[in-house]
Amino acid sequence: MAAAGFMFNNAHRGRIIRPIVRHSFADGIHVTNGSTDLTFERPLAENTGDDGFAVVSYVRQRQVCRNIRAVDGISRDSAARGFTVVGGTDVVYERPLIERAAAAGVYLYGEEGFNTFGVARCRVIAPVIRGCVTGRGLPAGFDQGAITIGGRAGQDLVGSETLPRAAVDCTVTDPVIDTVGRACRAAVMLHEFAVRPRIAGARLRNITSNNPDLRPNGFDIGGRDAVIDRPQLTDIAGLAFVLTRTASGTATITAPVVSGSRLRGGPVDSAIYAENAPGLRRFSISGGRFTKGSTRLVISLLPADKLRLADNVIG
Repeated sequence: MAAAGFMFNNAHRGRIIRPIVRHSFADGIHVTNGSTDLTFERPLAENTGDDGFAVVSYVRQRQVCRNIRAVDGISRDSAARGFTVVGGTDVVYERPLIERAAAAGVYLYGEEGFNTFGVARCRVIAPVIRGCVTGRGLPAGFDQGAITIGGRAGQDLVGSETLPRAAVDCTVTDPVIDTVGRACRAAVMLHEFAVRPRIAGARLRNITSNNPDLRPNGFDIGGRDAVIDRPQLTDIAGLAFVLTRTASGTATITAPVVSGSRLRGGPVDSAIYAENAPGLRRFSISGGRFTKGSTRLVISLLPADKLRLADNVIG
């Protein structure tokens, strides 16, 4: 196909069963221009020229896609991302399988380059992400997270609703990330304009890369009021958690289980590294178990009153 496999343009109240796309020039399935109330059952997109499954709302369209649901979808070998929302609200992806995407497997973002609306109240439930962020066909130096959430500053008026250009109140529940590609910087990346993101029950395994210039971390945390609950990390080439300078509000990690971080060594000898984030009020890590890695729990450049550690075990 010379364009997207399936295009849903200002489409409403539909049920689409087992759409299959292979070798498209653009997205496999593209939902746009204020489409609402669509359910996709078992969509399959393979070897697509852009994203596998994309919900996209451009500011020039003056309306936002809402209430889109995809169940048991598959994206393989896309030339960009796997399952994405770049402008949209109340989108739900249930049990997606994403393999070998050139960029992020799951991408929730208000994009500046394409001038899209923000993302709000989107949920990704039990995704399985394997070998994503290969970098195939992308510029040298490109890097992303297997799950990437963020956006940009500003807001837009859509009808009577004000919608931030950020990614607001998005949740990823029970994700499994098993191996990553050579352009992956972290299994999960929360950028500056990820507002109140929540990642619950994540299982990260074999987060290593054959790229000598990247040692992927488990989590890069740079959003506002981020919550990471009950993550399990096994065999991480980089650090388990990195708090970046753009983090703001609070960042909370509860009950992490980390086994085997920093497999390839590195300049920072700790499981957790916290940069000096001026907008951060508090960084909390509690109830954690850290084994088969560094003997130091955290190196922090934060003021002492901003770091809270409770009931963690390392050894």
